[in-house]
Amino acid sequence: MLSDTNWRQPLKWNREAQEAGVPLRVFTASMGDVFEDHPQVTTARERFWELIEQTPWLRWQLLTKRPENVTAMAPWKDAWPDHVWIGTSVEDQRRADERIPLLLQINARVRFLSCEPLLGPVDLRRWLFPQQGNGVSGLVALDDEVGEQRCEQRNDICCAGDGPIAHRLPSVALDAGVVPSDASPPPQWSPAM
Repeated sequence: MLSDTNWRQPLKWNREAQEAGVPLRVFTASMGDVFEDHPQVTTARERFWELIEQTPWLRWQLLTKRPENVTAMAPWKDAWPDHVWIGTSVEDQRRADERIPLLLQINARVRFLSCEPLLGPVDLRRWLFPQQGNGVSGLVALDDEVGEQRCEQRNDICCAGDGPIAHRLPSVALDAGVVPSDASPPPQWSPAM
């Protein structure tokens, strides 16, 4: 919705990332929602999908409060590009219970949560350490490129220590098959935020 100059910036970032051989992350629409069902954003959204296709060296982080609209609005359906991540905001338990199951139905390589603004307690145990057979499991670092640092990042994401978390929390990424379905939370992890 911004100027053409701003629309060209990701093309420049993509070239720079490709030349450096290091993908860059782009957090999208921090003051909006790509998946808002509003006629004024339809044309911009179509332009945005084309831009994403042209920039494979950028890791697009799409955050929405409307995961119910994603499948109908995103052009990829069941074949999301690896460089496109999808997340949803969960500001309280009600929103977590509503939005996380919808997020998990989207076939993206990386699915993540943004727990802000945190308006009340959010217990993620149901999704992080599920019961046998419910088909949902796992907490991972934000992407597979992290490699050996994954365990440290898992601990950073989940460990609340003895007191309340007073700093801005990083997003939590959900993925299937990372934590065995019969696993229980390690003692240093705090699955409730």
